[in-house]
Amino acid sequence: AITGQRTAIRLESEGPGPTNWHYGVCSPLSTDKMQPADRQRRERIEGKLNQAIDLPKRSPWWPKWQYLDAKTRDWNVRVPALHRECEAAEDGNITRHIVDAFVDVAVRAIPILDELDR
Repeated sequence: AITGQRTAIRLESEGPGPTNWHYGVCSPLSTDKMQPADRQRRERIEGKLNQAIDLPKRSPWWPKWQYLDAKTRDWNVRVPALHRECEAAEDGNITRHIVDAFVDVAVRAIPILDELDR
């Protein structure tokens, strides 16, 4: 196993500030740093994820991922609306979109990861 670390469902940005938010399934190691056994496990995980999750992108770290909003990769324009949502009594459209996207991936990926990423 990869030093006890597991593949995880993640939400993160690519840089400082509210830019390039993306979510999906992330490996504990990049494929170029994996040993053959780890690479085989990653391939099995990726194959199952491809059947279960419709996220279009992949990378050495992320077997499945996508931007939260491909049209608005720079979230600076969303900060005022997001702040209003945070101050409101209930979720707004931005918050609901983030939560729904993340939970959908988690519900589909966790059983696969529990089965294959040991």
